[in-house]
Amino acid sequence: MKDKKNLDYGGTTWHVFVNLLLGIIFLGVVIYGGLTFHPIVYLLSLAVLYFFFKVAKWRAGGILEERLRIREELIKLVQPKEGDWVL
Repeated sequence: MKDKKNLDYGGTTWHVFVNLLLGIIFLGVVIYGGLTFHPIVYLLSLAVLYFFFKVAKWRAGGILEERLRIREELIKLVQPKEGDWVL
């Protein structure tokens, strides 16, 4: 098994970008749909809040830390031997 310091888990930039883009798209739909079609479209603002919350979590590193914690628990459970490959 490789040393943890040498492993690259990638950055969070892609997740931040996608969630931010989806949040902005949903915000536009909420504003346009609420004013043009029906006020019930404002319920989609919950999705906007969700995507912006995810952006904040990814930027803070909370989601990556959670995934690493789960990974460590899985490694403890499986107990791979030296030379084993884990996907």
